[in-house]
Amino acid sequence: MLLTDTQQTQLTAVFDSFFLIKEESIKQNTAGGKLTFPENCLLHMASVTYSSLRGALLIKTQGTAFNRFLLPLLDVNKLIDHPFVVDL
Repeated sequence: MLLTDTQQTQLTAVFDSFFLIKEESIKQNTAGGKLTFPENCLLHMASVTYSSLRGALLIKTQGTAFNRFLLPLLDVNKLIDHPFVVDL
């Protein structure tokens, strides 16, 4: 996330999320040397990640002028419309 005015960056946030995926789930979603992450899985991970980012920014900016800026709610269903496939 990047908050800017017309001249310079005001705030940059970098947020990583890590998910533990059970071996059974990996096997169920692997075929032909490809691992497929279904849409419902991606939607859940995106929702958890974005919600966590919103909360982390709120906490980390307490006591600063940036605390009045909130990330809006986001409909992740509009961002993800197909599975993600990884070649193994």
